Amino acid sequence: MFRTPVKEFDLVFIDAEMTGREPHHELIEIAALRANSFNFEIIDAWETKIKPQHIENADPESLKVCGYSEEAWREAREPEEAMTIFLQKANNAMLVGHALNNDWFYINKTIAQYNLTPTFFFKGLDTFSLAWLKLRHDPLIKIISLKELARYYGIEQNDPHRAMADARTTYEIFKKLIQ
Repeated sequence: MFRTPVKEFDLVFIDAEMTGREPHHELIEIAALRANSFNFEIIDAWETKIKPQHIENADPESLKVCGYSEEAWREAREPEEAMTIFLQKANNAMLVGHALNNDWFYINKTIAQYNLTPTFFFKGLDTFSLAWLKLRHDPLIKIISLKELARYYGIEQNDPHRAMADARTTYEIFKKLIQ
């Protein structure tokens, strides 16, 4: 399936926002920030809002946190279109996220709903895990949240709980963690 050796894959820093945290909830926003895996320069940045198909099942608190409103999502993409574009953006790449398994679950669930095929490598990198390994004994770290790591590293976190803002924060934290 992959023509590029895995060690040459670009990294795609992702973040997704959902209508809640339960398995029946759905993606409503996704961002992909593609970086060259050798020098970590940004190659591409893409984000989109996704039309929820079952807004009646949404957790109101989750919608509030990510800034959802019918007006703000009026121009949102249909899920199949959004995921088709996402798969193009993530082609032959390794996904990187903070607490990656959460976003990974909803991305793969949505891909499967529309009978699409993943184009990204089946393994990814998680900044939560990297931070745990590197910082778990540091008394200045109380929890390993994106917000806490951004504070720790002095990274300005603009517009938290928005997909592109959190993908960019994850990218910056990743660079600090691997130094």
